[in-house]
Amino acid sequence: ITCADGAYFGLLAAQFVWLFSFAGLFAYKNVKRTQARKAVHYPFQEHDILWDLGKVQVICGSACFAGVVAGLIGIGGGYILGPLLMHFGVHASVSTATTATMTLLTSSSVAVMFVLSGIVPWEYALYFFCITLT
Repeated sequence: ITCADGAYFGLLAAQFVWLFSFAGLFAYKNVKRTQARKAVHYPFQEHDILWDLGKVQVICGSACFAGVVAGLIGIGGGYILGPLLMHFGVHASVSTATTATMTLLTSSSVAVMFVLSGIVPWEYALYFFCITLT
């Protein structure tokens, strides 16, 4: 598949449909869970996020912005999403783990893409993968 094929654009569109469906489903579940817990006077912890539609929109929009910035210039999660999560009251260790996971997934997917496209020899990728595990 090349970038000019119709299949490429179909796969790209399917990726976005899956992404936004997944995000929408879990946003809906989080908002409903928060509403159900409020209804029974659940004792929320200090760093719990009380999900509502406004917070979902801000966090999802910021995550999309962080993803675009990360893709364009290589930053994003740590500089944008980390402070935003701290602003919403997320515990520092959870915010750090979230941004580290974003970095891991982004860098891993780019590394696999470079190996599959032939830009980086798989031997080098395997060598550096083994070094990072030690």
